[in-house]
Amino acid sequence: MRELILTGILVAGVVLVTIGQIGILVRAFQTRWWWGVLVLLLPPLSFLFAIVHFPRVRGPLAVIGMGVVLAGGAFGVNALANRFEGFGDRDKMVAVEVEGVTREERHITLTGWDQSDYTVLRHRPDAVVLQMANADVSDQTLEVLRAFKELRELDLNDTGVTDAGLATLATLPALTDLRLRGTKITDEGFREHLLPKAGLRMLDLRQTAVTRETVAEWKKAQSGRRALR
Repeated sequence: MRELILTGILVAGVVLVTIGQIGILVRAFQTRWWWGVLVLLLPPLSFLFAIVHFPRVRGPLAVIGMGVVLAGGAFGVNALANRFEGFGDRDKMVAVEVEGVTREERHITLTGWDQSDYTVLRHRPDAVVLQMANADVSDQTLEVLRAFKELRELDLNDTGVTDAGLATLATLPALTDLRLRGTKITDEGFREHLLPKAGLRMLDLRQTAVTRETVAEWKKAQSGRRALR
């Protein structure tokens, strides 16, 4: 419904702008025939005509102004709504059975997202599964996840995450599955931040500098752990 209303307002704005431009063209022909021809053939000259003959085009300019306000307002409201209402189909509530009890979890998929402002995630701190395997994700990006107390699965494959980002991930209490393939983490950073993290059960460490020896040590520390290396 919101989209329909905003589309209607946008169309109304475009119609008003068009009416105002036609009004300027009519005033141009009424002033001099050559003014009309110039404005008709070279629409940008309508601005020059409006400056030279401002008293004659006050009405059409006012109509154009109203149209611009309506169209701009529709775009602005839509942008704000998209920012605060979620991620559309990328944000889903999924029914999951845990110990015989069915509950709904929030799963967000931002891999392949065409935007770059990850701060909007602050409005979804209840996410349990989050996929954000994008090249523009950095250590700073991960700061927004500190409030994600229920985050269980996180996909950071092929991102710009380094050892500094691992320090943030180590603070996530519910994190069990973590994918870090192709990131810039090192063996030293892994040992400092993730090796002591008891809750981790599955890791993807392919194409990283974490050694096989360190991965083997991590797996040996607790039974049932799995790792791709």
